[in-house]
Amino acid sequence: MIRNFYVSFVLVLISTFTSADSQLLGKVVKDDEICSLFYDGDKYIWFPKNVYVRSHFISKNSEFDGNNDGLMERIKLEENFKKNQTNMMYFGYEKQKNERSEKYKYIFPQSWMTCKNENSKCNMKKKLKSGILNIGVVPGKEKPVYYRSRYTNAFPFMRKGSTYYKVTTESTNKDVVSIIKPTPENQEYEVVCAFYTGKKL
Repeated sequence: MIRNFYVSFVLVLISTFTSADSQLLGKVVKDDEICSLFYDGDKYIWFPKNVYVRSHFISKNSEFDGNNDGLMERIKLEENFKKNQTNMMYFGYEKQKNERSEKYKYIFPQSWMTCKNENSKCNMKKKLKSGILNIGVVPGKEKPVYYRSRYTNAFPFMRKGSTYYKVTTESTNKDVVSIIKPTPENQEYEVVCAFYTGKKL
């Protein structure tokens, strides 16, 4: 109860300080119908109306298709508000009959990350500690954009029968907001939109 109140309070504060739209300094648009929810002309819309289902990113337990594999899963949100760490993780659990213990299928966004300075895949322990999410080239930014695992937040929403996540970071590249669509094949993801706002979320 207290925890839910705290999370709601924090979200209200975030909304209060960042609700003003920001000028777009650059954008990536791969699906105009989805991306246009977040901008109007040259203005980025921080909190589009009727986009987010609050229970999906406030409740510790929700049910939705977290990785677009066509199956409903129990999604458990875990948040970390510690020194040198501010992030959100979604654990997707398959419904299993006649089993007392549960095993997660994936963790978003960590399952989609790679290890820093490593080209090959790395284990989940390394991803949780120092994984990076590759957003790619965003107009207006001098270097390709990466998000660090320890400082990455994700807010799910649903459109056109698919699950998307608004992804932000509290670290380097905190002025880039991305809309990501998970795909179930080999734990992949698609960067549908990226918005360079010149402003921290």
